[in-house]
Amino acid sequence: MTSRGIPRLFVGNIPWTIGHKELRDYFAQFGQIQHAHVFYDKITGMSRNFGFVQFFSRDGYVNSSNTTDHFLEGNKLKVTDMLQEQRSGNQSIQQNGAQQDGRSNRSDQRRL
Repeated sequence: MTSRGIPRLFVGNIPWTIGHKELRDYFAQFGQIQHAHVFYDKITGMSRNFGFVQFFSRDGYVNSSNTTDHFLEGNKLKVTDMLQEQRSGNQSIQQNGAQQDGRSNRSDQRRL
């Protein structure tokens, strides 16, 4: 949860054609959006197919959570509480050793 007490939603299986604006526009039907972010590969510039959404109010979060199926451009999105996603062991946000800020979270394993 954030300091304001409104959890962020983890959104997985985002089509590669969807950016921040489209993600925000889709989830705006459930409530006013504070942040919507799609993660991109720093080398290729392509979408990593996941992101997060945070609402200004708990109502938006609850409304979107109560919707069982979310679809964008034919893809069924995986929408879960971001903390729950991290606790479940599915560390998609740290996939391939990259943290949100792009730094590696793997130790240097080069052989010298």
